[in-house]
Amino acid sequence: MKPERTATLKTFAGFFLYVLGISSFISFDLQQRRAILNIFLGLVFYKMIVEHFDRRYLKVVSLAILAVIAGNILFSIGQIFNVDPLFRHTSDTVVGFPRPVGLMRLEAHLGTLAAITGPLLMMIHPVLIVTVLPLLFWGSASAAVLAFVVSMGFLLYHQLNKKVFFVLFALLAAAGLFYIVNYDMPGGTFDYRLKIWFKSLQAVLPRSPFYGLGIGSFARWSPQSAQATNDSPLVWIWAHNEYIQLLFELGIVGVFFFWRWFKERFQDLRRCVKDVQFRYAFASFLGLSIVSFFHFPFHLGRLAGISLFSIALVHALALDNERTVCES
Repeated sequence: MKPERTATLKTFAGFFLYVLGISSFISFDLQQRRAILNIFLGLVFYKMIVEHFDRRYLKVVSLAILAVIAGNILFSIGQIFNVDPLFRHTSDTVVGFPRPVGLMRLEAHLGTLAAITGPLLMMIHPVLIVTVLPLLFWGSASAAVLAFVVSMGFLLYHQLNKKVFFVLFALLAAAGLFYIVNYDMPGGTFDYRLKIWFKSLQAVLPRSPFYGLGIGSFARWSPQSAQATNDSPLVWIWAHNEYIQLLFELGIVGVFFFWRWFKERFQDLRRCVKDVQFRYAFASFLGLSIVSFFHFPFHLGRLAGISLFSIALVHALALDNERTVCES
């Protein structure tokens, strides 16, 4: 395919070389090699989207996302009535079944999917945002609700006059807070997350703050906590915080590479905010960034693809705006 634009991905190239280098010193076992391969394929996919994606087909992609949302709603309704041809014979391995989990296996990931994809659906028509509301409700994930409210607030701020924005955003925030307090917090496990995050920092900072403990080291460490539903210990193979897990496994140097990328994207925001498609893409990225504070979308195959697409799309549209300015 002919490239739509040219990107210099020095930050991610440096990150990948760093991962290879640090892994050769710490450990290069099968689990790490598999993780490194996943990172490499992820960066190839990112480069493909940034350089080759034609923004004219963005609404087509949004329609495909709408089909995924519809499929999750359909399966969730069936699961409520204990009808599910996909998970019916594997319910023991599906967390939450027969509660609605859609196609995501875990109900919280329904909310994560909604937070990431909601802004992209609005490119087809704003009314379609209602299609993700059932996923947010069934997801029982405060982080996803928070991410959704913030991303929608970002879009409303740039599309409405200020008085209308403040009224609508206040109503949206109030609805989100009502849901969190009445539906998620009573059975939530956020305090467990805080304990695991604190234990993670205690484990990595005294030992290797700059370079971390290596790719896959968090899963090997596998800290435990109590469970709200039974007496068996809960084993954490993910930190439920992508930023803390990045620090744990790759240290301050690894965090630095991603800080540089985040800094570049927020600089793009100031320059490209008048581009409507860029705003929708950035709202998706904003929701993903917030969800990543509490979940692990980049460590799950069912969410990694759309997560990588979201961040690559922001980069691609920013390059289009840069080229337009240069040509004018």
